[in-house]
Amino acid sequence: MSVLSMFAALTVAVPVIVAIVVFAADWMVYRKMGREGWESLVPVYNLWALCQSLYGNGWKFLFLLVPIYNIYFAVKMQLDLAKAFGKKVGFGLGLLFLPEFFKVILGFGSAKFNGESDTVEPDLVSKAVERIMKPELKAGRDENALEKIEKLNELKKAGIITEEECAAKVKELMKRI
Repeated sequence: MSVLSMFAALTVAVPVIVAIVVFAADWMVYRKMGREGWESLVPVYNLWALCQSLYGNGWKFLFLLVPIYNIYFAVKMQLDLAKAFGKKVGFGLGLLFLPEFFKVILGFGSAKFNGESDTVEPDLVSKAVERIMKPELKAGRDENALEKIEKLNELKKAGIITEEECAAKVKELMKRI
């Protein structure tokens, strides 16, 4: 066998071996999350299953279809995956930029899955949707509280109200923000 044919065989064999190891690591990550391993191999469904495990709502994977927000959500998903396995932000960035390597560490390492949405903060869109859907959160809020605080400080500087009056009113307004 010539050197050229050995090199050609290696250029085919090495990527296949790496792909098998990465698929096995993904399989193990999903098993650690309490899911079936095969779910990691099915395109699109694997994203639904990941969001289901991380956030308790699989349909959040549709955020990946929203332009610009999809970048934020993809980064957030990797950081939340790391956090759900008890890893730090640096590991999440590793999952983002070197997913094959870090998935192998996560899948074959000793990390345990901590749970779902109780370990991971909701994202900004979820918080906004929750605020819109629950009008009772808006009740008692003063949308102009910050402007009123600025005006109170101006009145205090001008000597129209005392410092104690200003502090009391600012404290009251701060509760309504």
